[in-house]
Amino acid sequence: MNKLLLESITVKNFATFENQKITFQNNYNAIAGETGSGKSLILDAFQFLLGQRADKRVVRKNASTAVIEGIFTCEDDEIKEHLEKIGYPVFDNQIIIKRIINSKGQSKSSLNDLSCSLSTLSEFSRRYIDLVGQFENQKLLSPSYQIKLLDTFSGSLSLLNDYQSEFEQLNELYSKKEALEANLSQREERIDYVNFQLSQLNSIELDSETEKRLISIKNSHLNAEKKSVIANELSELINSSDNSLASQLQKVSSILQQNLQLFSSEVINTFEEIKANFDDLSYDLTNFDQDDFDEEDLDSVLDQLDVLQKLKRKFNVDTTELAEIKNKFENELSELNDIEKSLLKIKSDINTKENLCWDLANQLHEDRLKSAKKLSKEITKGVQELNMKGATIDYVVTKSEALNKYGLTIASISAETNPGEGYFNLKDIASGGELSRVLLTLRRVVSKNDTISIFFFDEIDTGIGGETAKKIANMLKAVSGNSQVIAITHLPQLATLADCLIVVDKMTIQDGEGQRTVSSVNSLTGKKQQEYVSTLAGL
Repeated sequence: MNKLLLESITVKNFATFENQKITFQNNYNAIAGETGSGKSLILDAFQFLLGQRADKRVVRKNASTAVIEGIFTCEDDEIKEHLEKIGYPVFDNQIIIKRIINSKGQSKSSLNDLSCSLSTLSEFSRRYIDLVGQFENQKLLSPSYQIKLLDTFSGSLSLLNDYQSEFEQLNELYSKKEALEANLSQREERIDYVNFQLSQLNSIELDSETEKRLISIKNSHLNAEKKSVIANELSELINSSDNSLASQLQKVSSILQQNLQLFSSEVINTFEEIKANFDDLSYDLTNFDQDDFDEEDLDSVLDQLDVLQKLKRKFNVDTTELAEIKNKFENELSELNDIEKSLLKIKSDINTKENLCWDLANQLHEDRLKSAKKLSKEITKGVQELNMKGATIDYVVTKSEALNKYGLTIASISAETNPGEGYFNLKDIASGGELSRVLLTLRRVVSKNDTISIFFFDEIDTGIGGETAKKIANMLKAVSGNSQVIAITHLPQLATLADCLIVVDKMTIQDGEGQRTVSSVNSLTGKKQQEYVSTLAGL
């Protein structure tokens, strides 16, 4: 079964479509209709689903938004795992892509009911969907695309993935080496800077408990000063004036002593007890000791708290995070001191990784050399069947001197369109229709091993007819044996072999504001399909 199938596309207020659902079969689908009926709008809608930028002109007149929704069936674990990995899990084996485009050209996109970017849709389509048409077939001229097709044909995609994984790791090692070399050239300056930062951070204990202890000591100092002031005031009241408490108590004591016979022993004893307590209090207040809180201790505490505050402001962190910053500087200092050792290790790793990449790249190149000859013959045979008689296709494979993302291979496709006239690069001699036929042939050859699951062919039948059209139809049918094929056509030869023929009609209707154009679709199979094909053929 195909990895991915387009089940349906629903369009609302999209150009001449008001509200239509287009349903597709698993194999070969052909889209037909009069010129201007809206066939190409289905391709436009499909391209919007695959990440093409919004165009406000597709929003139907008097509508605020156009909506395009594509539903795909997916039972392939690799696709599901990929979408799960990038944050768009698949439920019930369905992948749902939706685009909403407003009349100002702004759009919203979603994948599996989660908002997504256009780049996400584009990346998804590049993996599993291929558009082959007037503009899309230009990618055939891309060297990277030609290498990918060659690896698909040779069954080397797994080896290519292994190589690219190792090559990516090699580039990461190169980046680390450059960073270390840059650090080495600036090491002494950086070491001085780091040491200066550490000297400040090492000047004090960097933890919240230390800060709390210092604040407590500071507060104790401040309380002691206040206590001393109050004690002095009390001492003045007790001892230092004619009306002081001490002098008044002394007067009371003299009066009692002179008149002992007038007071009971209990009164005399109570007073003596009060006076004794007062004398103790007076002594304590007048002999208050501040030796535990000298000015030198307070200055040290205040200095330490000042350092802490400056460090917190400098690094814009709280006290607990200062220790983390200190650890980072200490680790950096250790790394700076060990740069030579790290560089030697990186260079050794690079040497090992380079050897592995060269081995894989050479293996890939050998596989490509062998496959290119066979693929050239099969493409040549295919394009000659498609009315490019006398044409010979040569998949040219050469070797570069440096590693790149695809290994060591440089691939290009050359063609000799007239026997004996020499080979030229395909891009210099092929028309759009010929490129489409070359790409169709390639697709038929490699489709069994390809990751592409859906092919959308546009204008594949431009400028052909008769037997050539039949052969193209047969080739599309053959490709649909391994992948879903959707082809826009105006030829009965292509329409008759379709498993489902989607016919697009256009009509003029009358509404409240006057005449409006409306496009609609009908899916035909069996007898109705053949009746339409006869009409298309003019029979």
